[in-house]
Amino acid sequence: MKTTCLVCNTPASTQCSGCKRAGYCSKACSTEDWPYHKRNCKRIRAAGAQPMDAILFPVNATQPRLIRVPWTYGPTSDNIPLDWQKLDCQPWIGGKDSALKTMYVQTLGRNGPALGYTIAIEHDDNSFVNGSATNRCIPAVTGGQAPHPWAGNVIALRAKEA
Repeated sequence: MKTTCLVCNTPASTQCSGCKRAGYCSKACSTEDWPYHKRNCKRIRAAGAQPMDAILFPVNATQPRLIRVPWTYGPTSDNIPLDWQKLDCQPWIGGKDSALKTMYVQTLGRNGPALGYTIAIEHDDNSFVNGSATNRCIPAVTGGQAPHPWAGNVIALRAKEA
């Protein structure tokens, strides 16, 4: 994948010397973008230094447990050029025919009040197709009030904010 300048979208010939992720075509574009990139540059450099605390909702248990999940900072996917935490969910989620999917939750319920932070929920989007067992933990924790059934392991965490 070729990097393009964050300012003018032309091919980048240099990159940020701090984070090594932001590309620029010239010193002028780099200087112009610095007030915006400065805050993200620090986050990008710090990302991955420590695993994130997350909650695992195990497929075959009725109680969630705390886990430490390694992560990096970068684009969430090729289709969405948004930089965010990318979790290394192995060995909890993954395997044959799995498709890791992240849901971002910012309200309490569908039309509820804003949480004031973002919860990232990682799950296998192919869990019902690839034969994963129905998750027993989420119905136990929600008293059977989850909006839809879940299968396979599910990981939830509070996403790091800027």
